[in-house]
Amino acid sequence: MTAEIQIHQLTKKFPKGPQALKGVNLEIRKGDLFTLLGPNGAGKSTLVKIASTLLKKDGGEMTIAGIDPEENPGRVRSYIGVASQENDLDPSETLENLLRFQCRLYGLSRTETTSRSEELIESFDLQEHRKKKCENLSGGNKRRLHCALALVHKPGLLFLDEPT
Repeated sequence: MTAEIQIHQLTKKFPKGPQALKGVNLEIRKGDLFTLLGPNGAGKSTLVKIASTLLKKDGGEMTIAGIDPEENPGRVRSYIGVASQENDLDPSETLENLLRFQCRLYGLSRTETTSRSEELIESFDLQEHRKKKCENLSGGNKRRLHCALALVHKPGLLFLDEPT
């Protein structure tokens, strides 16, 4: 099997902050389930942000499905899904409307949007919460919604930042 994520000597230092990544080497093969664990400040979120094109690396090499995130960020973003640890949900919008909006952002037709939204609502057991505004969802249901939003476009790779 080929490597889905390949990282060699990856580094990142924040200008007025810590050396977040110091020569990270990592290879994750297609089909692997991989968990990145470490204490606060270990660089886990920094690594995910670089892999998802939200942050530039200082040095080293990284490819995702053979694609360099800095050379072709659009292709990488279309291949991955990210459920971040930040609660960036619109508090005044309903769960169902957010899913539909995300579907449309990824170019799904109206028919596909209806079908994919329903599929995700069922998969994440959110049926009884579909009409609730995000501000009225429990923390666990907000997390489920984040995951559903990250899976709207059926990515080849999913990053869950702070999955619990």
